[in-house]
Amino acid sequence: MSEKKAAQFNQSKSTMTGGPRHGSGMALAAAMDKPKDFNKTVKRILKYFLPYLPVIIAACIIAGLSTVFAVFSPKVLSSAITSIEQTVEGRLGGIQIPIDYPLIFQVIGILSGLYIVSAGLLVAQQRMMARVLQNIVKNMRAHVQQKLTRLPLSFFDKVSHGEILSRAVGDVENIVVRFR
Repeated sequence: MSEKKAAQFNQSKSTMTGGPRHGSGMALAAAMDKPKDFNKTVKRILKYFLPYLPVIIAACIIAGLSTVFAVFSPKVLSSAITSIEQTVEGRLGGIQIPIDYPLIFQVIGILSGLYIVSAGLLVAQQRMMARVLQNIVKNMRAHVQQKLTRLPLSFFDKVSHGEILSRAVGDVENIVVRFR
């Protein structure tokens, strides 16, 4: 069974680029951009994400809340701008209207709070997703390492060390780059 997997590996590497592979990891990355069976590949990748689904959903909710706070802030700011605008228009018309400093300070306080909460939520969401991605990558690398330890020694005699490393590391790194 293991020699069959090794033969499949060697066959897939020669058919991807039209022959035995030589050269840099960039050629490998270019050859590996499109999987043979996209749906199967997506399902396999999603299996790594399933244990973290509650955290991913929470991060999406937090990102939404952060966006709501950031979008709501200009609405709050408009009340201070309206107050200042009315004061300026009154003074231009000859009416002595005082500037409503308590309202302006209240708006500044509310805006500060909204922006701080929005930034805090955004930082929390980014940390959550970074932790999830790191755990997923750790699981993927462990899975690749387990697969490599199950391969027969004859496989390692046929395939160069650099090619094995390039393929194993390159595939996982391509996935990581796509999800950042």
